[in-house]
Amino acid sequence: MIPRHIRPVLLALFLGMTVPVMVCAATQSGAAHVASALASIAQFDRTHGVPDLEAALHQLELASAGPQRTGYREKILAGYLKLFGAIDRGTPQLPPGELPAVNVVPPKVKGVAYPSGVDPAAIPDPVARARYEQEIRANDVLSDRYIAAMSLRRLNGRALNLFSAFAQNAYGKSSTERGGLRRQIEQSDLTTARKSKLLKITA
Repeated sequence: MIPRHIRPVLLALFLGMTVPVMVCAATQSGAAHVASALASIAQFDRTHGVPDLEAALHQLELASAGPQRTGYREKILAGYLKLFGAIDRGTPQLPPGELPAVNVVPPKVKGVAYPSGVDPAAIPDPVARARYEQEIRANDVLSDRYIAAMSLRRLNGRALNLFSAFAQNAYGKSSTERGGLRRQIEQSDLTTARKSKLLKITA
């Protein structure tokens, strides 16, 4: 769970502005980049930490910058497909039209209004305090889901752009070459919706 003192900062960023995420380049090359990407994806499946997928995408980007030999490019493609599968598995579904609050508004007690985000200990009425604490917990859960969903959606956008560039550079415009690319996508274990999106990109 994201620490409570960090949530308001992240929510403000996602609700109001875009912040680019940079990952430092590693001094690896070739298949080592793909192996690092796959290890980061496996780590994400265990911890659901979005930085793991950020790192995986960066490694795939570095791998894509190398020579695109037959066999090697298929490994990079497999890495991208694994990444998209992890993004789809890890993106939480959000309640339609519902956004988390940066700070929860406490209930009034005997006509007294307390400021948003006040410590529950400041609420003298035990029933009102318990309701406030429950609302804070519910908002924390929604905040974590929202931050994760927004992070993964932005990552997905960058991944699609990099994947499109990789497909064009590695497979060119030859129908034979593109056919191999499309077959690997179709034979993957991705969802039908994801396959359709990737096949459209590579058409």
